[in-house]
Amino acid sequence: MQIAAKRPVTFCILSQSYKLYRFNQQLNIFCSEWVIIALLILLLFGGKKIPELMKGLGKGVKSFKDGVNEAKEEINKAKDDIEEPASKK
Repeated sequence: MQIAAKRPVTFCILSQSYKLYRFNQQLNIFCSEWVIIALLILLLFGGKKIPELMKGLGKGVKSFKDGVNEAKEEINKAKDDIEEPASKK
């Protein structure tokens, strides 16, 4: 297993939050790469299409979070149902 060479950490407006910084570290993507990716997206989809794409992405993320929360609630409910009869004994 090869260990990737560590790249110098550069200050970037996009990496100010710690979560985004950790995400960047895991993927080895830094500020210059994010700028290139943003420009490619702008060129591919154009300025008018990007808000529609982001709206769809936001709805997808919200739907995913709602599904995860629903699953957690069902698991907790089942856990409570299992613990309730055991405490009656």
